[in-house]
Amino acid sequence: MNPYLIPAMKTHIINKQLSDISKPEQIVNIVSSYFCENTPIDIRFPNVDTKGLNALVKSPTRKREIIEARFAICYFIKTMLNTPLESIGLLLGGRDHSSIIHAVSSYADVAQTSPLHFKRHDELCVLLSVDNQIEPIKRKR
Repeated sequence: MNPYLIPAMKTHIINKQLSDISKPEQIVNIVSSYFCENTPIDIRFPNVDTKGLNALVKSPTRKREIIEARFAICYFIKTMLNTPLESIGLLLGGRDHSSIIHAVSSYADVAQTSPLHFKRHDELCVLLSVDNQIEPIKRKR
């Protein structure tokens, strides 16, 4: 086994033990319901429920509210289940693997730098029963 993969394997094994979630669809449903309850999606998409947000996340829309939910889904599926990028892309509407790489890295970067996004990430970690692996960056004043 490649020695560089050992830390990733340990994280994957620990996450698997902590959480009862074993399917990507479960993560999609939990994250969608969180974003339906805690973000102002109603403004552009009236009467959106969890099922409707699941469909919007898989659609080609580029609205910020939907992208934030999509990026969170990509991040948690990748870190919790270690699902291949191509499979995540197929689950989320046939996206390319490079789109998933961008989503995961962007989600982590924004969660580190924005207090609001870090709070959302922390709440999602609690809902998904996963340790928070992102540390916020303290800004120098």
